[in-house]
Amino acid sequence: MIDMMITTTMRIFRVSSRNSFAIIAYNGSSYKVIECTNMEKCRMAGIVNCPPFCEKISELKKFLRFGKCRLKVEEITQDF
Repeated sequence: MIDMMITTTMRIFRVSSRNSFAIIAYNGSSYKVIECTNMEKCRMAGIVNCPPFCEKISELKKFLRFGKCRLKVEEITQDF
């Protein structure tokens, strides 16, 4: 379940690498990971919430700031 309320200003991105992906919601000031294929590994390592230094989140920040990054970033658009 998503803790953030989805608004019209919220943008949802899919950040994917060769063997994993994450669905991340961004509302202009904060990030919330909706789904990630690495969540199981992070929980086993003792990480409960996705940290800001997570590879997927940091690459999304680079994409939003500079327009390019190392991983594949796609904005998921949905008509409301």
